[in-house]
Amino acid sequence: MLSNSQIKLFKSLHTKKFRVAEKQFIIEGHRLIEEAFRAKTKFNGIWCTEEYAEKNSKLLIALKRAQNTWETTSAKSLSQVCDSRNNQGIIALITLPVQAPFKIDNSPLLLLDNISDPGNMGTILRTAEWFGVKNVIFSPKCVDSYNSKVIRSAMGAHFHLNQIVQDNLINIIPKLKNEGFTIIGAEMDGIPITEFSPPQKWALVLGNEAHGLSPHIKPLLDKSITISKSGNIESLNVAVASGVILNSLV
Repeated sequence: MLSNSQIKLFKSLHTKKFRVAEKQFIIEGHRLIEEAFRAKTKFNGIWCTEEYAEKNSKLLIALKRAQNTWETTSAKSLSQVCDSRNNQGIIALITLPVQAPFKIDNSPLLLLDNISDPGNMGTILRTAEWFGVKNVIFSPKCVDSYNSKVIRSAMGAHFHLNQIVQDNLINIIPKLKNEGFTIIGAEMDGIPITEFSPPQKWALVLGNEAHGLSPHIKPLLDKSITISKSGNIESLNVAVASGVILNSLV
């Protein structure tokens, strides 16, 4: 059963400041727990309802065999600490990964410039993982990738990506250029993506939902690309655009 102190801890972890201080984050729901386990993630604790335990004994037995302890708690206590209405009867605590020094290799990169919406961020991470883009670099003003809404939208992508927060994207872009990377920006007035031939080494920069790429990033681009439209709306959601563009680049 979740204690009062544990409930207090869980509630605090919905705020970035406390996630950083406690070096932990929350995942909710069967699919995320299963994906984390598949990725050989070490759990700091798992709590589920009696009903969940009865229906999902196979997963819980596998978790226990891998030295991941779990305990039952009430549905009421879970509803107190979960950010989503549908927690599916199970939650877990996981240690925040320590950011390792970024090492440039030849694999494609995704640079996110001030992405602010948690749903968009999660979908972009999920899309990047789907297309095999394993290195994602965030500007400091991006929404925290361990925000609970981001985690739900990413559907387990966190456990397969190398996520790096940079003090300023301006500092990393020249280094990438020196290593032979072509810096590609998604912009409304770019080359139609259907006319663009992807280089061997590339880094794609996606900008803020409302304002696009930052003014100090645009001069650093080698190429600007766009998705041609057939309809009347002004723009495409950045998360949707990420899928269309990555599908053309990889």
